[in-house]
Formats: sequence, C-alpha cells, structure tokens
Amino acid sequence: MIWKHGNRTGPRHPWDENLRQIRKRERSQWEEDVNYHQRSLVENTIFRYKTIFSEKVLSREDSRQRTELKLGFSMLNIMFQLGMPDSYVVAG
Repeated sequence: MIWKHGNRTGPRHPWDENLRQIRKRERSQWEEDVNYHQRSLVENTIFRYKTIFSEKVLSREDSRQRTELKLGFSMLNIMFQLGMPDSYVVAG
C-alpha cells in the first residue's frame, strides 16, 4: 500500500518509491535491478550465525567484538564448506 500518493505535499516515502518501481516493472526485474537476491543471502547468513552462536556479542570492547565476530563467521564458513555437496553436470 502506498502511503503518500503524488497529490500530497512533502517528500515521498522511500518504501512508496520501491512499490512504484515494482509496479512499473515485473517484480523479478526489480529484484535483479536492486540486487535483492544478495540482500536475501546476507540476511540468511546472519540468521544462521545468530541461530548457531548467539544473538548477542559477548565482548564489551570494539576490538574484541570484531575478533569475536570474525571468529564466528570463520567457523560458519568452515561449516558451510564441510557441508556443501560437490556439484557437477550429469550428461543425460
């Protein structure tokens, strides 16, 4: 639902602009144009991280928080690599 239509004063709402762009094109084309798939992959990775490790960062200092997150994502990457199946083309 568009919040602020063209006949209202004031700046347009950013979400409204997204909806207008989706209506002008097909949704799949809009997703490709704004790289929506990449955002979806990032959100999924963050969800996995929080599910496996924690929703909270335990360290208090910035440098330690960075280290904690880097270690967590490194472990997550290793888990993904170990669990990913080998894929290859099968000639039919």
